Amino acid sequence: MPAGLAIAAITTVGYAGILIGPAGVGFLAELAGLPAAFAMLAALMCLVALMARSVTIETR
Repeated sequence: MPAGLAIAAITTVGYAGILIGPAGVGFLAELAGLPAAFAMLAALMCLVALMARSVTIETR
């Protein structure tokens, strides 16, 4: 993927996360309660850390 296209894609995903994230937390909190919503966020952040190695590009 060309660098310019990759930057645009990552920026789009970042902006989408900024817009959708708070609404998603509110929706989860409404369904399961605020502690459960924050626990889900913590679990997702751990998943991001675990998956980071699998999506990095190895250059040789």
